[in-house]
Amino acid sequence: EMTMDIIDILKDMFPAQIAVQSFDSKVIKAIKRKNIQKTQINELIKRYHDKGLIVSTDILFVCSAETLQSHYDTLMTCFNLDYDIVSINNIRMLPGTEIEQDESRKKYGFETKYRFIPNSYGKYDGKFVFEIEEAIVASNTMTEKEMNELKTLHFLIQFLWNSSFAINILRIGNDYGFNPVDVILNIQQTKSNHEVAEILNSLRWESEKEWFSSEESLMQFY
Repeated sequence: EMTMDIIDILKDMFPAQIAVQSFDSKVIKAIKRKNIQKTQINELIKRYHDKGLIVSTDILFVCSAETLQSHYDTLMTCFNLDYDIVSINNIRMLPGTEIEQDESRKKYGFETKYRFIPNSYGKYDGKFVFEIEEAIVASNTMTEKEMNELKTLHFLIQFLWNSSFAINILRIGNDYGFNPVDVILNIQQTKSNHEVAEILNSLRWESEKEWFSSEESLMQFY
């Protein structure tokens, strides 16, 4: 109830947010998180919508113990709950956090790479300065190829759902049992529409090329 009151006060500043990271029980246990019940989330979203508010969530990947299917299932649940914005982000290895420690890296088989952080750069005293992040690109339950392939799915979710370009037709499809994830995966795998295929192939190429094996090789490149 307190959260509802806060959202009422700040509703003109940002969407209502119910972040979950994942809906998979194994993943939730591995990352030591506990979500509120889906029925509670569903009720909250309905109440926010009744107030005319947009509702968003945050999903992270590649999580500990996460598989490709568990990630799909999490996204499907988000759409079934009728979130307006499903924000999906790579896990950044922040120094000092548990997931960044050697024990977690070994236990879950985390493989990491480095990339340039968009919009985190500038020229100061004549010197080009930018920030770098180390992020998980694979684990013992998800391959790097699968992770890179997810980037096109996430792009299409951002474009078709979050940006509202096709949200209405996707919602109608969902009402008839066609989850947006299934629809978008079908679009993602298209070969008959050459323009769409070319855009997605370009995105795949960019997704793979943004990663570097070391900070040194990234800094040398930029």
